[in-house]
Amino acid sequence: MTRANESDFELWRFGDTDGTRHLRVHGSLSSNGGDVVTGWGLEGRGIIMRSQ
Repeated sequence: MTRANESDFELWRFGDTDGTRHLRVHGSLSSNGGDVVTGWGLEGRGIIMRSQ
């Protein structure tokens, strides 16, 4: 697991017209490398979230 800071990377936020929902996710892979994470998603290793 690699990441640039100690942010709560397991807490995903989803927003819509009804407001924001929070969902805690768990997985075996984590990286602060956008290209690495995109590759994992394209390989079918799961759903990814990249920072803005």
